[in-house]
Amino acid sequence: MFRREIAALDARDHANAARMQGWYLCPCCRFPTLTAREAYEVCPLCLWEDDGHDDIDAQALPPDSPNGRSLTAARRNFADHFDQFDAGTGPTSVTAPSRARANLLAYVARVRAGEKLGIEPFHTLLAACDD
Repeated sequence: MFRREIAALDARDHANAARMQGWYLCPCCRFPTLTAREAYEVCPLCLWEDDGHDDIDAQALPPDSPNGRSLTAARRNFADHFDQFDAGTGPTSVTAPSRARANLLAYVARVRAGEKLGIEPFHTLLAACDD
């Protein structure tokens, strides 16, 4: 099993990973939030830690996953409530969002309802969550 996991990791090639205006799309929420793929960068929107898992192994829950759930489960959670965690769980930024995060989530809801995503406004809202 370990050899199979290593072979699967070696077979990954994110050279052609989806990008939008220089940003990589998070494999969980599919918003342009990452500066690299498979770099264990945490998406500031859905809080998925990008360990390199993608569509090909979205159902799997690797024993060393920093996320504690499969990518498929995380995507379902994001579709339901805009983060990768099970409903009502997760860090305080998720369970008791700041005004800045609430503004970000309202924008994301509008985008999902059909409003065009603007990289600059989106990243301005993301940056406000860091303050």
